[in-house]
Amino acid sequence: MKFLPFLAVALVLVGCEQTGSATIEPSDPKPEPMAKQRIPREALEHSYAKFKAAYAEDKSEENKKSYVAATVAYGTDVMAGGGPPEKYPMALKLYDEALELDPANDEAKTNRQLILDIYAQLGKEPPK
Repeated sequence: MKFLPFLAVALVLVGCEQTGSATIEPSDPKPEPMAKQRIPREALEHSYAKFKAAYAEDKSEENKKSYVAATVAYGTDVMAGGGPPEKYPMALKLYDEALELDPANDEAKTNRQLILDIYAQLGKEPPK
């Protein structure tokens, strides 16, 4: 039973990888009014760098939350998007970075574990 959720997420990731999109489109042909739109990776990377720098200068709770959110969003796009095989190590690094500041971040914990499970199923050691 524990394998079914992993399989479902893996199938979603394969679909995202084929489309190059980090968002999941609804199966209903009618778009939702507030449906997520894909943010270009360059914008996510820029946002990550901006909030990381802001947090380095001012360790306020607001800057911390923005930095963690930008880091997780960037990591999720890296993980789910198409690209080189280095995407999983890079996504792991980003999730670890976010979890250092916010160990309770569910998205970072879940996606980090998903990547570790992928490595385990492939019989490979995750990068350190």
